Amino acid sequence: MSCIKVNTAKPLVCLDNAAGIIECWIANAEDVTSFTVSGTSSKVTAINMAGATGSTVFYNYQFKKGTGDLSTSAAITGANGTVGYTGTLKLKFFLNSQENFDQLDSLVKNELYIVTRDVNEKYWLLGEKQKVSVSALNAGWGQNITDFNGQDIEFTFTEKYQPRELASSSVITAVS
Repeated sequence: MSCIKVNTAKPLVCLDNAAGIIECWIANAEDVTSFTVSGTSSKVTAINMAGATGSTVFYNYQFKKGTGDLSTSAAITGANGTVGYTGTLKLKFFLNSQENFDQLDSLVKNELYIVTRDVNEKYWLLGEKQKVSVSALNAGWGQNITDFNGQDIEFTFTEKYQPRELASSSVITAVS
């Protein structure tokens, strides 16, 4: 069995990195047929849709600073020779309203694909092979006037690889 070999060094990164998810696009999995991945960079170069070309399928959601979090962790089983990644995306939707509840209810009931944009202007595809689902949804109205009023939603996904980066922002703008 051949394994991927270490073939490059990794220099120290400059102190120009930041954390946080500031925007995401969500689509019903049934509306996406496939993703095109570059053989050289491993980045997503196209999202192929089931519907008519030019139709909106990925819907945009924007978030306040400090309210979006994306994390992954590896599960490695040497005895089985397997590696997998579990990811979690946590978002806050502000303001409880019937419209928000109806929209979030549709997210809860469907398998999804999600693209996120982080503070570093990188775009990440979640659920490439096994899709994303909602694992928790909590609504709160708060006690004090300045407490959070809205919904905390947690999405989870399990994949063979870490989330793939999109080659450019034009990949998502073409379908949103």
